[in-house]
This record gives sequence, C-alpha cells and structure tokens, in this order.
Amino acid sequence: MHDRINKKQINIWSSTDLAISAYLALSFDLLDLNRVEGNRFEFRFKKSTELEEAVNAYFNKSATVNPADYFQKIKFLKSLLYSRS
Repeated sequence: MHDRINKKQINIWSSTDLAISAYLALSFDLLDLNRVEGNRFEFRFKKSTELEEAVNAYFNKSATVNPADYFQKIKFLKSLLYSRS
C-alpha cells in the first residue's frame, strides 16, 4: 500500500524546538501547533524561500532579533503549549 502525501504538507516547515520556532514566529505566521507525541508539539509554518533563509541564519548564528520581542514570543508560544496540554 502506498502512502498518500498531502500536498499541503509539502509546503509546511515544522519543528518541535521552541527556540527556533519563537525566532521564526517573529517574522512568519504560525500556521498550526500539532501534538506529535505525549507532551511534544510541533510548530508549523508555511515553507518559503524567506523562511528557509531565516532557518539558515538561525543555525549559522547570523540571525539578529530584538531580545525583548524574542522573549515575549517565547512566552506567547509557551502559553499556547500550556493551553493545549
């Protein structure tokens, strides 16, 4: 039996990492918060060239953000997690 691939999933970038998700959520819309197992959730964003560049900047340590905005975004995402736990 062949698995069907949802075309919408091809255009989704997801991570269970709160830090990068908070960084991305500063500039990109969070599409969904999906429970993957137990208390683990994945943050889902629409995949784009700009998002991929932001991911690369994050991992290359060349990304810059306003620390206060980043902290607030982490708090916001944590509140989403806690409300779904």
